[in-house]
This record gives sequence, structure tokens and C-alpha cells, in this order.
Amino acid sequence: MAMGFYVTTRHLRIGIDGAQGTGKTTLLGIMAAHFGKTFSYIPEASRVVASRFGVGSSSDWPALLADRHRLEEFFRAEEEWNIALEDASGAFLVDSSLWLIAAFRQLFECESGLNRALGRSYDILLYCAPTADVEADGFRFLTGRDEVDRNYRDLVSRFPGQFEKLPSGQARGRTAISLIERRLESVPRAERTNLRG
Repeated sequence: MAMGFYVTTRHLRIGIDGAQGTGKTTLLGIMAAHFGKTFSYIPEASRVVASRFGVGSSSDWPALLADRHRLEEFFRAEEEWNIALEDASGAFLVDSSLWLIAAFRQLFECESGLNRALGRSYDILLYCAPTADVEADGFRFLTGRDEVDRNYRDLVSRFPGQFEKLPSGQARGRTAISLIERRLESVPRAERTNLRG
């Protein structure tokens, strides 16, 4: 018998979080390959909005990071982009929730994004912890990586939903899939919509 995946009438909303270079984008790809059309997959906002702020590679970040006013505009653009796509989606997985953006805001001493994060209704946050083996990808900056992680862990202590720290390596994808499948299967039958069979 084929296993079906289900979402409730209030669709499952999942954030994939972690500091720079922790494998969020890779994990989003693994989830898309496994779950297919069960979810909408929202890419990392910073990669989408960065070009509007003159950032196309890692060497462009210092100018933006040094300009507090422009950086505040950048964070606001990230949040607005995330919110628009999250609100337009049913069930989704997002690479970097508003909780993670709030941790970056804190690192650069910008206006707090905590209220915006608290105002979002994520059901699960999947946390990718930093490891020593991070590779520069030509886009991201790695400055403040440990502090972003500390800020994030402090902020999510207020998160009211399910928070899951994922293992590193190949076990990460399997663990995330298992957690999401269990959550999907726990939906009462009367509230299910079969999306895949």
C-alpha cells in the first residue's frame, strides 16, 4: 500500500534555519526531491533580494553591512518577501524563517525582528547547527556565524511550535523527512486532503 502525505486545512508551515553555511539550502532541495508537490519550497530571501542592494557576491557584503540604514532596508525586504510567499503558499518549507532573520538583525544591532517572527505561525522549525566544515560559496559572508547561531538559539527559546535540532551529515535529511512524515500522518483523518498517493 502506498503511503499518502497529507496536510490539514491549516497547512503545515516549516522553517529550515541555521547560521550561514549550515546546509539549509541543501536540505530544502532534499525535502523538495522527497515530498514533491506536497509543499511549496521558498528559497532563501537574502539570495533573492540581495541584488537590489548591490550584493552579487561575498565581496559585496561589507559595503551593505557597514550602512545601518541600508541594512535595515535589506532586512525589511527579506521579511516582506518571506511573508508574501508564505502567505501565498499552502503548506510550505522556507529556507530561513523570520526567526533567523531576527538573529541576523540582532548581530548587526538593527531594529528587532522578534515581533515579526512571533507573529508568524510556523508549525515546525528545523535547526541546522553549525559545523566546522563550511565552504565559501562565493555569495554568503561568514562573519559572525557563531554569534548568529547564539542569537538564533536564544530567540527561538520563545518559539511556541515544534523545534527540532537536526543531526549533521547524511542523517540530517533522513531525520527531517521522518519528522515531517510523522507530523503529516498525525493529522486526524477528517482533516486530511490526500496530495500524493
